[in-house]
Order: sequence, then structure tokens, then C-alpha cells
Amino acid sequence: HRAGIPCALATNAEPLNAEFVLTRTGLKGCFRAIVDGHKVEKPKPDPEIVLKAASGLGLCPEDCVVFEDSPGGMQAARAAGARLVALLTTLEAAPQADLAISDFNDPRLTTWLSTLLPRSASRR
Repeated sequence: HRAGIPCALATNAEPLNAEFVLTRTGLKGCFRAIVDGHKVEKPKPDPEIVLKAASGLGLCPEDCVVFEDSPGGMQAARAAGARLVALLTTLEAAPQADLAISDFNDPRLTTWLSTLLPRSASRR
């Protein structure tokens, strides 16, 4: 978000729960698009929610990176054609992911993301 990269949230959470968490954490303004399970016909693992989030950003899903910790969400990201970073919070491995990390402090994340960004964006 701070680097000017558009961000979306795609969650199966109830809208009131998502709103509560985003408001209380101050993260609501970080997302250009927020798609909850009530805004789609089929929730994760169906790719509809990822496709709708990408569309809300004005992007093709192939140009998006999905950060996901659930098997259903990972399946949705892959089916949509997005790149996938698996957060191994409850899983030991995620072979379908482009990158699997235990937390956001993993130095491989920054390195991997920098390969995706245009030169001007990666210098910010």
C-alpha cells in the first residue's frame, strides 16, 4: 500500500466482522477493493472472490499476488490464475504456492516480490 501498489481484500468473513477488524486495526484505508462472501455467488475455494477483487483493482488476476493461509483460499487464487504466497500459519507446506513463508519477515518475500515489480516501483 505504501509503495503505491493497489491492494484488495477478498474474505469469506461476514461483512460486519471484516468491517470491525479493518476499522479497529486502521487497515480499512489500505484497500482499494474489499470483497466479502456476501458480494459473490460462490465463496472460496471458488475463484469468483479473487476475480472480483482483481477486477475491483482494475487488474487481471494474472497481475495479482494473493497472500493466503487457508487451503480453500489457495485453491481460489490458483484457479483464478493469480500468483500465490502461502502463509504457513496452519499448514506445514503449500506445494501449489509460488512462495511459502511462515511470516511476513521472511527475507525471501521481499526478494521474490522485487522480481515482480517494475524497476521504478522496486526502487521506492
